[in-house]
Amino acid sequence: MTLVLPLLLWLGAVLAGDLPEVAVVGLHVPALDDTAATEASAGLARAIDDTGRLDALSTAEVEARLRGREDLVLSTAFLGRGLSLLEKGRLLYERAEPDQAVPVLEEAAARLSEELAWTTDGRPLAEALLLAGCARLVAGDEAAARSAFARVVSLDPGRELDPVNFAPRLVDLYAAVRQEVLTAGLGSLEITTDDPGAGVWVDGRRVGVTPVAVEGLPVGSHQVLVVGAGGYRRSGLVNVRGGERTDAHVALRRATLGVPAHDARERSAQTERLYRALGEHLEVDAILLGGLDEQGAVALQLYTPRSRTFSRPVSARTDGDPTSVAAGLVPALADALSTTGTLRGDRASSQVLALDLSANPVLAGILLDLAPAGSVASRVPVPTPGARPARWVLWTGAGLLGAGVLAAGAWWVASTVGGDDGTISVGPIP
Repeated sequence: MTLVLPLLLWLGAVLAGDLPEVAVVGLHVPALDDTAATEASAGLARAIDDTGRLDALSTAEVEARLRGREDLVLSTAFLGRGLSLLEKGRLLYERAEPDQAVPVLEEAAARLSEELAWTTDGRPLAEALLLAGCARLVAGDEAAARSAFARVVSLDPGRELDPVNFAPRLVDLYAAVRQEVLTAGLGSLEITTDDPGAGVWVDGRRVGVTPVAVEGLPVGSHQVLVVGAGGYRRSGLVNVRGGERTDAHVALRRATLGVPAHDARERSAQTERLYRALGEHLEVDAILLGGLDEQGAVALQLYTPRSRTFSRPVSARTDGDPTSVAAGLVPALADALSTTGTLRGDRASSQVLALDLSANPVLAGILLDLAPAGSVASRVPVPTPGARPARWVLWTGAGLLGAGVLAAGAWWVASTVGGDDGTISVGPIP
């Protein structure tokens, strides 16, 4: 009887056509271009259906179910840690515990600053910096408070503190710092792309579509994000000089979710956060994730949103054809799910594949289609004379989930754009 009942349940599910749904969102394989990546997803969907025990949710169906919630997925995956730290630091500050609030808020600012390279909302970063500055001043460190306030002004030059919500001492110091930053000089930035109409964000604030000119930027570094049709994007830091115009021409070549961390453990954490975020906003029994593992083999595993659990990975050598190898691994995952779509206890794992976030154009296309609607904006005249080529800091492995670092002292000219991992990586100044 113990064997008959599960069999009857399985047969009933099959006859009813109510098989566990597995979402297919592409493979993280750098060698696959957009066309090959799309074909690989279709092959995985066919392999899932061919098991007779699972029902594939195709890429198009995933996109339809997520429509309108893409930004929620991105915010959950990319800003989650920073936002959590910001809330914790805010509570500590409001409890009049500035010494405890400072390190939490500064860590939140560091996380959110890294993530600003790939998100389109700079308000959480400005809030973390502002609260960190307030906590520093209350704790008696005016120099550190000034530094934090200066960064807030650079992010949002028009922001002023409301005396109803902030103590006079904080309002006065912030106003003094703001005046210092704005009187130090303002510059402008003009951004163009090969295909006009790409959306542009400066320091997390949308400024229009290319070609676009941004006036009144405080002197110093500013984070610029350019997003074209289908999620093709580039991000980098540009150095603005007082009284001068900085020109930047950005090439958009490949849809990408971000730059993978150098460390395998952090790449695994990036993968985990991304697929957990997908699971929070996609109603499905399981999500298939896979790509090349640390040994260069093709590896697959499942994530089940209801149990928030990953399955044990299965892997095989590529033999030069990662797409076919991946499809061939699907049957080995089929019995990891029960007939109700839950992950079997003996197939669960704490291990999450360390995947390359820059190498899945299918998933990037689902989540990053931020092409601006309507006609292309006309060029905005820039009266500031003496244009200089843009100088971008090379982004070397700074994951949008907060794992990377900026290359110290490496300045680059944004006239020849290379690399397809979503960063602006350009030739050095002679």
